[in-house]
Amino acid sequence: MLRDMLRALSSVGSPRRLLILVANSVAQWSAQGLCIWMSMAAMGVHIGPAVVALTLTATVVAVTLPNAPGYIGALQA
Repeated sequence: MLRDMLRALSSVGSPRRLLILVANSVAQWSAQGLCIWMSMAAMGVHIGPAVVALTLTATVVAVTLPNAPGYIGALQA
């Protein structure tokens, strides 16, 4: 399994490109977390970083699981 993971990482090409990909991923997750936090704050609900992380993780898992056609239900719940 480790060998497969290293082989997949080698397809990135260079450590610089890998760093850019990781930084992009962190930025996207942070932006999504910030959107959750700001949405809740706009409704007068003040939550901490742990709740934001849990909400984001639960949303990602819900969208990843098989859903009805058109993904109806994953984000509406």
